[in-house]
Amino acid sequence: MTKISFNDFPVHLQASAYASESGVLTEAMIDEKVNDALISHSKKVVWQEDQTLYSYNTVTNKHSMPSAGSKSGSGAGAEPKPGTSADTTT
Repeated sequence: MTKISFNDFPVHLQASAYASESGVLTEAMIDEKVNDALISHSKKVVWQEDQTLYSYNTVTNKHSMPSAGSKSGSGAGAEPKPGTSADTTT
């Protein structure tokens, strides 16, 4: 939980109390808000881990060369395409 969301937590509790029929904050309301915050934080942590993993994979794959046997048509060991500047048959 970030500092900002932690500081806003009492505001969320107060809003729950005002929104209730009786206007009183109950233990059930507090439990519900705590559980919501825990679920939200868990989702955020998973998202951050995914972003970190994606960022790491993007950086490491950016510099990798395709294998010589790949059929991608580019990279080391690939034959030049006809009609390109590497074509010397014209």
